[in-house]
Amino acid sequence: MRWINGRVWVSALLFLLLCSAWLFVAVVVRGTQQSIHMPDESLVELTIEHEGTTYKLVNGDLYRVASPDRLVFMEKLYDKDFREKNYTQHDGQIFRVDTETGKRYPTRRHFSACRSQRTAACGCGRTACC
Repeated sequence: MRWINGRVWVSALLFLLLCSAWLFVAVVVRGTQQSIHMPDESLVELTIEHEGTTYKLVNGDLYRVASPDRLVFMEKLYDKDFREKNYTQHDGQIFRVDTETGKRYPTRRHFSACRSQRTAACGCGRTACC
């Protein structure tokens, strides 16, 4: 009967050890935020200050300035390679590319980079057509 009590204690101890490890991973490891060294200012697309906190936009990712040489990742705002991944041009026609199959679909509308050019080109005043 004594060996059963020893097994119960060892099993309970192992169970508590596994729960502690899981709790450590869930709280400590997942709670840490990704940070990077401050990039060269030429790579920063936008710097903005809001309520005393400075934010920088780098390659579509928003970072909070944590110190003069560190940025802490906040969220991904956009994919900087979206246009290159999803659109192609052939013989003056713009195509939407299915990224899984590679099949191209002709677009019906296209958008210029500048809103003033877009509205001036079509003359309708709407920003959704060209």
